[in-house]
Amino acid sequence: MVSEGVAERLVGWVERIYQDRSSRYRVMLLLFPVYLTGLLYGLVMKIRALGYRMQFFKSNSVSACVVSVGNLTVGGQGKTPVVMHLARKLMERGIEVSVVSRGYGFDVTGNYLVVADREGPVREPGDAPDEALLVAWRNQGVSVVVSPNRVAAADIAVSRFASRVVLVDDGFQHLKLRRDLDILVADRTNQVGNGLVFPAGPLREPLGAAGRGDVLWLSGTMDEDTSVDASPGPIERVCGDIPRVFSELVPESLVDGDGTEYPLRALEKKKVLAFCGIARPKRFFDTLEELGAIVVYTLPFRDHHRFSNNDYAVINHCAARFGAEVVVTTEKDLMRITDHTLSHQLLAVRMGLRATGDEGLISLIESCAQTYYESCKEEGGIPRS
Repeated sequence: MVSEGVAERLVGWVERIYQDRSSRYRVMLLLFPVYLTGLLYGLVMKIRALGYRMQFFKSNSVSACVVSVGNLTVGGQGKTPVVMHLARKLMERGIEVSVVSRGYGFDVTGNYLVVADREGPVREPGDAPDEALLVAWRNQGVSVVVSPNRVAAADIAVSRFASRVVLVDDGFQHLKLRRDLDILVADRTNQVGNGLVFPAGPLREPLGAAGRGDVLWLSGTMDEDTSVDASPGPIERVCGDIPRVFSELVPESLVDGDGTEYPLRALEKKKVLAFCGIARPKRFFDTLEELGAIVVYTLPFRDHHRFSNNDYAVINHCAARFGAEVVVTTEKDLMRITDHTLSHQLLAVRMGLRATGDEGLISLIESCAQTYYESCKEEGGIPRS
């Protein structure tokens, strides 16, 4: 049996290969069976998408405006912050919103799991998928439903919570649910990694699938000309002239497990042990240093890692050994931490999203929601919560 430490290092090695553009040909030559598997998988995904487009496979509709937020690559593209941003903006316009997701890293018992209703979260940390709970925690009034069957989750959102807009977190490949708008999220500076299809690379399906997108949301920059390479990336070239939104994540505050907020300056010149279980941990560690923290040790875990008492013991040991004054993680990781035995104060960095070019998109979704509302009104079928 492979030890967890070895597994973590293996995941890190694969991540480096996936994100390194220069590794493409090394994978093709040295890991040819893996590359061949990726070609076959990509072919299957192409046939599947064609089947839905030709209506050989059925896409199911619900009586609400369905907006998918997804991407072409595995992990770390910032889909959930985009979902939270859209949910908040739509709520500010008085539109009833639900978020539905698969809930990766969590076993859903039954057909679906309600994480939040209109009154707020109905689940505690550790009792729901981390990203779904984070959406619920940060967006009071947004209902959140989790299910491997996104059609069932969307049905609940409409029938039980009277949602006029259903935001599907990580829904680009979930073609079984018919959507009115596909928002494709991509990292501005590294859009496709090594450019190969899983398992040889990070692509979930061949690059040409980006042509299904209706809106391209580029994360990591507020302006298309501020990146290291201002020329269009691979996904941008495939998407052509569809509308674009630009955004970046910025730290807003610190928060503890009770939801109490602290100013970011609380980390200045503090010795920090940092740990996280996210797709791209280096970004988080770099952020702490930018905030003025003295990062004495880092502990990266795999994405969606569920922390154990043994993990807490390791964190405590490292914190004591390296003289840490505080232990810091991400807000997403905080959603997986219940009762813990950490010997130091635990804080999480709360991130906010700043965007440009999103107002037109919000208006488009609002118009879509109004169309469904008028249609239901004419048919006398407006759902009630």
